Amino acid sequence: MLIRKFIIYIILALLVAGCASQVAPTGGDKDVMAPEVIRSNPENLTIHFDANKINLAFNEYIQQGDFASEIFFSPTPEQKPEYRIHGKTLSITLNGDLKPQTTYTVNFGSAIKDITEGNVMLSYQYVFSTGDYIDSLRLDGIVKGASDGLPQENILVMLYTDLTDSIIVKDRPAYYTRSREDGTFRISHLKKGEYKLVALNDLDANLMYSQVGEGIAFADSSIKVEDTSGFYSLQLFKSFAPNQKVINTSSMQPGKVTIAFARPFKNLHITFPSDSDKRAVVEYNAGSDTAYLWINDLISDSIFLAIKDKDFSDTLGVRMKKVNEKEKISAPKFGLAAAPKKGRSSLSKEPDKPLEFEFSTPVISINEQKSLFLLSDSATQPSFVKAALISDSITKKSKVSVSFPFQEKMGYKLVIPDSSFIDVYGRYNDSTSLKFITFENAETGNLSLNIIADSVNHYFYEFRSSIGELIYKSTLTAGLNALSFSSLRPGNYSLRVIDDQNGNSQWDTGDYWRHLQPEKIYSYADEITLRANWDLEVEMKIGLTKKSVSKEN
Repeated sequence: MLIRKFIIYIILALLVAGCASQVAPTGGDKDVMAPEVIRSNPENLTIHFDANKINLAFNEYIQQGDFASEIFFSPTPEQKPEYRIHGKTLSITLNGDLKPQTTYTVNFGSAIKDITEGNVMLSYQYVFSTGDYIDSLRLDGIVKGASDGLPQENILVMLYTDLTDSIIVKDRPAYYTRSREDGTFRISHLKKGEYKLVALNDLDANLMYSQVGEGIAFADSSIKVEDTSGFYSLQLFKSFAPNQKVINTSSMQPGKVTIAFARPFKNLHITFPSDSDKRAVVEYNAGSDTAYLWINDLISDSIFLAIKDKDFSDTLGVRMKKVNEKEKISAPKFGLAAAPKKGRSSLSKEPDKPLEFEFSTPVISINEQKSLFLLSDSATQPSFVKAALISDSITKKSKVSVSFPFQEKMGYKLVIPDSSFIDVYGRYNDSTSLKFITFENAETGNLSLNIIADSVNHYFYEFRSSIGELIYKSTLTAGLNALSFSSLRPGNYSLRVIDDQNGNSQWDTGDYWRHLQPEKIYSYADEITLRANWDLEVEMKIGLTKKSVSKEN
């Protein structure tokens, strides 16, 4: 009996030891290999396909993912497939009937990951045909952002056999794929034929164009897939609503109304039908689809106004936020002309440019009875200066400009007496002062731009800082445009030229329904790097030769 118990104890101990040994190994090399398909049933590239289930066996365990959204069939089956993992095998159940004489491509994207380290199996496709052969034609291209020229990743690229415009809002595409990280795409195993080519940032994942905010790109005309030599460049843009309308109004600040429009306005006109004494200073955003109204009324609870822009008109009632009418306007702040210089606490500016600043509310007049004056580190007496009102050419935002022969590397103090400026509400400013320094020209660089444009199109250029701030903008004439910019701060800049098809001096997006592509943008091939005490010359040719130093977005 004792011997029997002893034997049982030994057996139990061995079983426990065996169970304890079944743990994941520690140490060793990290798994960096992606899963691989070692067997498929039916086999990849099967013809006369009539199965209702696809089994893919992998060389390791894979993660349970959102396969329904990450794996996509092209063409799309009428009913959604179902996905299940059994051990190392992924089973795909096909629901409903497949189209006859059709080649199907199953794109796995980055859906398959191993269970240990999440290594991704990339670029795997499972292809089968319900007909006698596998279609072998393909279409290649790239999707870029129309406004910046940057590659667009994970954009839906679609082919339709129905060539009507409305098909993109009514039905799913015959074939589709998604763009890669570098914006390129390939739709493989196509049938010979004529197609409509459309790309879409499909925000609601329904394979259709259903939201105005969804970015869209399209080929100018239908394409014929007859061989594999075609390459298509698509410009992705956000379209506007087909008709103009007011989409939002608000008054978050006393005396100020913000009006957002569905489309950019062309020539906005604001009136107050019930009160002819009311006036408004109107400013815009850079896209000209939002207007900011500074109305000379700080008392009314609500204001009624009429809007007219080309063929659009509307009347609005806005509930206003109120404020103390006797409040003074706030102290000025620097606008585009100055910013803190690295290593210094003071504001700084170029010595050969006017001083520009802005108030918290639009200034509409200058009190000529008051005099502004400058104090400098080197002068014992103040210098009286004249101020002028200017406005931004794009946003119409008002600024104050002070011209003066500023010296290099000098500290200044601008003294602004009480009641020197009057704002849109008839209020006067408090007395204040503004301290700043100028830096020496040796700390800046000079740039010469030679832009050579053809005589066929209308162009304008935009010169921007590395953070996108617009430094200069102007139209171009045919031939050589020699432009000089002095006292630029060291740093990186960008240059682009817009083919201004409608001559409105701004970049215009496209319109799918009107068959309008976004206006072409030509960007200088490299970032322009300017160093202190340097003179740099840059040449850019537009529309003249293929050997241009510019690149089209």
